[in-house]
Amino acid sequence: MDDANIPSLLAAPYLGFCAKDDPIYLATRRTILSQGNPYYYQGNAAANIGSSHTPENYIWHIALALQGLTALDQDSKKEMLDLLVATDAGTHLMHEGFDVNDPYQYTRDVSGSLGLT
Repeated sequence: MDDANIPSLLAAPYLGFCAKDDPIYLATRRTILSQGNPYYYQGNAAANIGSSHTPENYIWHIALALQGLTALDQDSKKEMLDLLVATDAGTHLMHEGFDVNDPYQYTRDVSGSLGLT
């Protein structure tokens, strides 16, 4: 199980604990970003990691950002950037969490404190 916040297993390379291409990290990443993680949610708008601190089926922008920051290829990084923009609910801000089926349903605006603007 991995939570959307930092520190997290997904953030391990970002935090300097391992390389992005470390085989153990890549295996862990595959599990984190799958139904094997009870906080992984998938919907019509997005799929990623949520938390016990937000409603079920809500994922966090910070987890999307970390998925992009720790991606191995440029296409995956661009995909995460595009998804961040597409799921801001028209606010031009990142939110704590949003519904995987409807990004207009979200919890608090926290982008300023996370430096994601």
